Amino acid sequence: MATPSERPKWLCKRADCTVSTTGKCLEGLDPENCPNVQMTGNGAHDSPNVLTAPDESYLALRDAERLGLEAAESVLRMDETQVVALVGPKDAGKTSLIACLFELFQRGPLDSLTFGGSATLRAFERACHQARAASRRSTPDTERTSHREGVGFFHIRLTGGRTALRSLLIADRAGESYRKIIDNLDNAAPLVEVSRADIVTLLIDGGRLSDIDRRHQLRSETTQILSALVESGLTRKQQRLALVLTKFDQIDQVSDKDRVSRDLASLLAQLQSFATHFCCCRTFETAASPTGGSVRRGHGLSSLAAYWMESVHAPTEASFPDVFGPEQNDRMQMGEGRMFWQVSASAGFDL
Repeated sequence: MATPSERPKWLCKRADCTVSTTGKCLEGLDPENCPNVQMTGNGAHDSPNVLTAPDESYLALRDAERLGLEAAESVLRMDETQVVALVGPKDAGKTSLIACLFELFQRGPLDSLTFGGSATLRAFERACHQARAASRRSTPDTERTSHREGVGFFHIRLTGGRTALRSLLIADRAGESYRKIIDNLDNAAPLVEVSRADIVTLLIDGGRLSDIDRRHQLRSETTQILSALVESGLTRKQQRLALVLTKFDQIDQVSDKDRVSRDLASLLAQLQSFATHFCCCRTFETAASPTGGSVRRGHGLSSLAAYWMESVHAPTEASFPDVFGPEQNDRMQMGEGRMFWQVSASAGFDL
């Protein structure tokens, strides 16, 4: 860890600026007058959590929690970024998927993708905690997102092969909010993460699909959510659609697999009828937290992450739609703070 005396005097938000090592602003301004540059060390807003090293790109990080809209927009302005909207009803597996993806990268590269840092490390750790021995739980679990929290974003930076570092902003919102748009399309207005998303990722709860008493409600609910998003005008033709079956391990353990396969095929046919509203559509099967059987933890997530990382359209816009007044926007600024990004050196299923 670098000591305060070893840290550069100046830090810049731009990754290509060398002001931290040369003292010269990339835009030719006096560092004190450049809006992208901040002072560190004596008399500055320095933080003991900020690490520095040669050839690293970073911002300062204060709390490492989920990012609010303003902080997420700063990521869009700084990095080539893919925004992912995880959409699905309550308990579909959104938080489990996010936590598992993070833990897989802690073990090493995920196929061709390599972890390059995160501005939301504490949020990731909190999401993972209940699935670890340190939580002292008898069975693994993940923390549920409260509907009172609104939307927040998990941030992760990845690189793969010859691909330069690219950021992912994964929107996290309670499933109740998506369920409400079925009853009233006006409830879709606050879902800014969907209208701004590059990839709309609709989760299909494999646990409910494998339950003969709950399968019909799942099929109706999931189809109506996607239909409401399209009808409300939140989706765009430039977006990609991912239909993600979660909890595949529970399907793998049922005795009547033929029945489940038929139900899944029927549901996917309904959902894929909306594919014309997107530029492309792919399906995936995943198991973030298997409870038994032969399915491995993280099954299918490497293919899904690779799909998220694909860049198939023009660079992303550096803002989210402003559908609120100033007062509402102020309430939604969650997790703003100073970020630290440490840069490391280093599929679909058929029916």
